[in-house]
Amino acid sequence: MTTTFDGPVVEKKVPLPDRWLRGFAETQVIASAFDLRAEVTAVEAVRLLRSLPRTRPGSGTALWVVRAGRSLRPATRPVPGAVCLPGPDRLSALLRVMRHATGLRLYGPPATTASGAAASAWELLLPGMRLTLTLSPDPVRGFSGEGAALETLSGEEAAEDADPVSVLLAWKPRVDVGELARRSGLTPQRVRAALTVLGTDGRIGYDTAEAAYFHRELPYDAGRDRPVPPRPGRAPRPGHPGRPG
Repeated sequence: MTTTFDGPVVEKKVPLPDRWLRGFAETQVIASAFDLRAEVTAVEAVRLLRSLPRTRPGSGTALWVVRAGRSLRPATRPVPGAVCLPGPDRLSALLRVMRHATGLRLYGPPATTASGAAASAWELLLPGMRLTLTLSPDPVRGFSGEGAALETLSGEEAAEDADPVSVLLAWKPRVDVGELARRSGLTPQRVRAALTVLGTDGRIGYDTAEAAYFHRELPYDAGRDRPVPPRPGRAPRPGHPGRPG
């Protein structure tokens, strides 16, 4: 409960679907490949948002935002340095707080002329805070359906590394992969894979602005969405999906 000058406000806990956790995991995996692509003032941000074509929500239309001097403009085709805007209508959420903004930053993966639709992050700069809106590549499918974490989580090694790495997190707002590698005796690649596993447990997030992981604890049962890879030479667990029971 929070008390303001207008009175008390009670936030009720509600059950969240499992796909939210998978979405959090996918988001931090995908966002870790983003780089800052552009930054504009609030005036230019408003100009960009008002220049976007009106599209039907969930239509799947993807645009690209490119540099045009000190401003940004929408384009129908990707070029190097462009940021994908899948479903332009989804940016309308930023207009609600735009009058308080001081600037806008755009993040995304490297783009080429042959790039397809990609995820992107739109960071609104506000006094004392940041508001980041991360868009999935397909407006009709959330991050839980992207499958970016599957390759990392498909091996037994990452799941086994997650437990010792989790002990070293220590509630740090910025997780240093190099330090974790040194303290755990693992390679940086194995540490990143372990962090991905911890992301599926709701214990690790990724801050696009800081380009760093951070320790968090979401209200989920740890490990419930972890895939369990087959272990050669060991008997399968009775009744486990995909295995003889």
